[in-house]
Amino acid sequence: AMYWISDDFSLSMFESASSLMEVGLSWKMAIACVTIAQFITSLPIVANGMVGSKYKIGFAIQSRAVFGWHFSKVIILMRMIVSIFWYAIQAYNGASCIYAMTVAIWPSFKTLKNQLPEDSDTSTQMMICFFIYFIVVLPFFFVPMCHLKHFFTLKSIVTPIVGFGIMGWCIQAVKDK
Repeated sequence: AMYWISDDFSLSMFESASSLMEVGLSWKMAIACVTIAQFITSLPIVANGMVGSKYKIGFAIQSRAVFGWHFSKVIILMRMIVSIFWYAIQAYNGASCIYAMTVAIWPSFKTLKNQLPEDSDTSTQMMICFFIYFIVVLPFFFVPMCHLKHFFTLKSIVTPIVGFGIMGWCIQAVKDK
């Protein structure tokens, strides 16, 4: 449970609430919408996880039991496609964070000449930040999930604390204005 709570303190959850506020919802309504949506999506996630946890089987085996040998391949392909899109979104968010940190440390990075065509919808700075993010994240792909248990335990403790700390900083920054 702590993993999913800490996962809700991610950049994508902050973006969800801010997007709802951008289209006209109040901050209270945005928080309510995000909370209700997270609760609704948590139900099938927990149900899916309970089967795997109880019988110690992965998603591929579960899908074979439910959908059969051949149709489970379609289900796994769909999950792969969703994972690719999700990683792309997270990689873009990570590159944006690296860009913000790099500009904060070296302001001249912002004025680096763009070597990419204008119609590419990206810049040299963002590509550099994407590759930095990718290099930092790449080693985690080679660590088996069972060995990341302590990392996720630490994440589940630290992330909510940092999330509330950022929220407190934002509230104080608004009060100071």
